[in-house]
Amino acid sequence: MILKTIKFLAIVGALTALFIAQDFVRFTLACRAYGKRAELGLAQLPAPIESEKEALVVITGDRNRIRKGLELLHSRPNAWLLISGVSKKTSLAEVAALQAEEMSENKKLWERVIIDTNATSTVENAEETVKVLKSKHARRMVLITSDYHMERALRIFKNGLNVEIVPFVVRSELTTGSVAHWPSAVAKFFWEYLKWVALRFDIY
Repeated sequence: MILKTIKFLAIVGALTALFIAQDFVRFTLACRAYGKRAELGLAQLPAPIESEKEALVVITGDRNRIRKGLELLHSRPNAWLLISGVSKKTSLAEVAALQAEEMSENKKLWERVIIDTNATSTVENAEETVKVLKSKHARRMVLITSDYHMERALRIFKNGLNVEIVPFVVRSELTTGSVAHWPSAVAKFFWEYLKWVALRFDIY
């Protein structure tokens, strides 16, 4: 009886490990596909809406996300940008100072920027974004985040928003193969996968 139980548990364990391995590969390929999408640049997006009904939403995290959001804002003159997840200790002026000189000195550009200092997670990013989008009566939202984060972020935002959501992917070092410190990069990627699994099982 004990031997049968051990064999059963071994089979279950092996099947579980196989499922996790396959799912991790699927997740990895999805992230790499988003990385390829990032190579399209502005071509990722449809034509801009000719009103203030288009929202650009960048989730803070990797260093290039805000800069890409500002580049989009510059190319879409009727849109506005929400930067979600900024530290409560950081002002809009300080965020501006951290950007490229041509961006930080463009006052008209920054007049179309809103910063959210309440969100501390992707779920909270979505919750705070809902509030702002409703107040601005947005018709379309462009979600700006990194390739490895887009899969989970899209799922979370689609659950809370009733507007058209278009992903704008920012390429990360995790999918380019140019990471200087592989152990920390792999750990970061696997941690994102675990959060993705937790979200799917509604325990996140």
